[in-house]
Amino acid sequence: MPKTVHFEFPVTTRLYTEIYTPESTAEDLPIIFTRTPYGVRTANSSYGDYRLKGAYKTLAEEKYIFVFQDMRGKYNSEGKYALLRPILDTSPTNESTDAFDTMDWLISNIPHNNGKIGMTGNSYNSWLAAMALINPHPALAAVNLQGTPADLYIGDDFYHQGAFRLSPSFGYAIIEHEQRGFKFENNDAYQWFLERGSLENINSAEFLNKENPYWNDFMAHLNYDEFWKTRSITSYLKNTTVPTLNVVGWWDDQDFYGSLKIYEQLEKHDSLNLNNLVAGPWYHAGWEDPDDYYKQIHLGGSVSTYYLTEIQAPWFKYHLKNEGDFSQAEATVYRTGKNQWENFSEWPQKENISPVKWYLNQGFKLSLDKPTVSNSYSSYISDPKNPVPYMEGTVPGFWQRGSLGWKADNQSVFTNRGDVLTWVSEPLTEDVDISGSIKMKLCASTSGTDCDWVVKLIDVFPSNYNPEIENTKYDMDDFQMLIADEVIRAKYRNDLSSPEPVNPNQIIEYKIDLLSKSHRFKKGHRIMIHIQSSWFPLIDMNPQKFIDIGKAKPHDYKRATQKIYHSEMNASYIELPTMKKPPKKK
Repeated sequence: MPKTVHFEFPVTTRLYTEIYTPESTAEDLPIIFTRTPYGVRTANSSYGDYRLKGAYKTLAEEKYIFVFQDMRGKYNSEGKYALLRPILDTSPTNESTDAFDTMDWLISNIPHNNGKIGMTGNSYNSWLAAMALINPHPALAAVNLQGTPADLYIGDDFYHQGAFRLSPSFGYAIIEHEQRGFKFENNDAYQWFLERGSLENINSAEFLNKENPYWNDFMAHLNYDEFWKTRSITSYLKNTTVPTLNVVGWWDDQDFYGSLKIYEQLEKHDSLNLNNLVAGPWYHAGWEDPDDYYKQIHLGGSVSTYYLTEIQAPWFKYHLKNEGDFSQAEATVYRTGKNQWENFSEWPQKENISPVKWYLNQGFKLSLDKPTVSNSYSSYISDPKNPVPYMEGTVPGFWQRGSLGWKADNQSVFTNRGDVLTWVSEPLTEDVDISGSIKMKLCASTSGTDCDWVVKLIDVFPSNYNPEIENTKYDMDDFQMLIADEVIRAKYRNDLSSPEPVNPNQIIEYKIDLLSKSHRFKKGHRIMIHIQSSWFPLIDMNPQKFIDIGKAKPHDYKRATQKIYHSEMNASYIELPTMKKPPKKK
C-alpha cells in the first residue's frame, strides 16, 4: 500500500489535500491530480484508497504520485462553494485559479516529483480538470477529460434543449445540499414525482421546504439565461496547449453532449494536434469499471479494460514520463453492432459518409421512399397523469443508484403503449454502418400550446436471433437496442432564451440533433424510430400549455393530441450518416 501524507496549504483559504506516494522508489515521479466535490476523506470512506484500488489501479501499477483535493467550500476545504462556479465571478478566485495555485504548491513542495502533472477524473471532477486548461500551469502536461459537462442547459445534467431533467436534478440538489437522509417511498421515484403533480409542489414538499439553494436555482432559471451561459465551459475553453484526451460514453445519460462538444470546440483550433477523442459503449463513468455493465448487450469482451490498459495507461506514461512510443489516433471509436474499435482521422466522421434519409411512412413503415400521399399523419394522446417512463419497472430513487445502465435496456417494453408510436424498416438485406452526426426532421402538431418531443433511434434484433452467436445467456429475440435519443421542448424550438407558445394544431418542423454515434445495423436487423411526448421522471412532465412550469399548478397539466406527419408536403425523416460501400471487386 502507498503511504499517505497530509498537507494544509499556508494560504488564506486552505484546500484539503491528500497525497499518495509509492512506498519505495528511487526515481522522480510525475503527479496525477484529481479535484472533487464528493469528499476526499469522509467518516465512511477514503476517496484516494477507493480510486487506487479501482479506476486508478492500472495507473498505480505504473507508479505515480497521486493527489486528491476537496474543491473550495466542500467537505474539509475552506471557502465558499458554488455549483460549477463561473470564471467571471465577483471573487478573484475560481476553479481555474485554485487548480493553478495548487499545482504551483505541489511542484515546489512534494519531494521527488519530476515537474510534470496530469489531471483526470470523471463528471464534475472532469469539469474541474477542464477548468485547469483555461489558464494552464506550466507543469500541467496532460489532461484526461472523462464525461465532462459543457453546458448544463443545452444538453447535459439538468436540461436538454429546454426540457428539465427532473430526477437527475432533484437527486443532485439533494446530494449537493448533503440531505442524504431523503428516500423515495418504496424506492419509486416515478410514483413519488407523479403524486406531487407539479414542480411547485415538489419545491413545497416538506423535505425541500423551498430552502434547497440548488433546486431554487433550477426553478429560477428555467430559460437559457446568464446563469447558465456563464457556466458553459465552451464560452471560456477555446483551445488547448496541453495534450487532452476526451472520453465519451455512447450510453452516458448525463454528459454525453458535453464530452463531444468540448472535444469539438478544442478541435477547431487544434493546430498542434493535442486534442483527441475516445468514444465507447459506456454509461456515465463506465469506462472506469473494468467489469463492465451492459446487461443483455454483448460487446465481445471488456471494452473498459481495453481503454484502461491500452489507451489511458500508455497515454499518461507517454506524456508524463516520456516513455513508450504511444501514438493516439485523432478519434478512437468503438462501433457497436460490429463490436470493434476503429480509428478515424476526424470526428464526426465526414469522409466516406453519405447522409441517408429514412422516412416515416403510412402503416408505421420506415423506408428510404419519401411519402407521396397528402395530409397523412399518425396521432396519440399525451396524458400528464400517465407519462411514459424512461426505464422499465420501478424507477429507482436517484439516477446514480441502480439505473446507470438504463440506456442499454430493451426498449420494446414501451411499444405496447398507445402514446409511443414506432416506425420500423423491413429486415435489412445487408449491413448498414453509420458513423457521425444523426439528425431528425420532425413535422408535428399538438392540440396544446407547448409539449415535448422525444425521439429514439433503435436497432431491432431478429425474431429468430440465436443467442449462441453472441455468446450471451439472454434471450435477444426482437431485442430493441437504443442507439441515439434526444428530447426537445416545443416552446424553445426557436430560441432557448426566449420561449414562445405553439399555435394549437399547427404543423411545425422541428430539427432535432441526436449528436454522433458509430453503429452497425446488421443484416437481418431492422431500423426503428420511437416518438413520444413524455419520458418520466427523467424529464419533468410538460403541462402541454404555455406557462411558467415552475409555477404551474396540478390543474394546469392538460391532455393533448399529438400528430406526427408523414406526407409529401410534411415529410418526417431521420438522417443517418451512412458509410459508403467500397466498390465490388471485379
